[in-house]
Amino acid sequence: MKYIWTGHMCVVAAYGVCGKEAWTLLLGTLRCNSKILLRLVRCAVPLVIISYLYYKFWPVLLEEVSELREFYDPDTVELMTWIRANPIKLGGLGAA
Repeated sequence: MKYIWTGHMCVVAAYGVCGKEAWTLLLGTLRCNSKILLRLVRCAVPLVIISYLYYKFWPVLLEEVSELREFYDPDTVELMTWIRANPIKLGGLGAA
């Protein structure tokens, strides 16, 4: 169920963060309602959120990706080396 809702929640969150209505209401209650400030806030808040997520999660992602190693099979490596060393001149190797 969470896979169905993930995309929808991302759209709702993006509308909430970048939408004009919420920021107009908030800036109106603070009596700072101008078009320039509205545009600045609508651009700055997503950049701040993305920067924070990058700062917090990028090292974790790099660590997880570094642990993922490709499956190493000596026979497959030997076959690939042989294919590179002995190319077929008038044909090609293909798989169906």
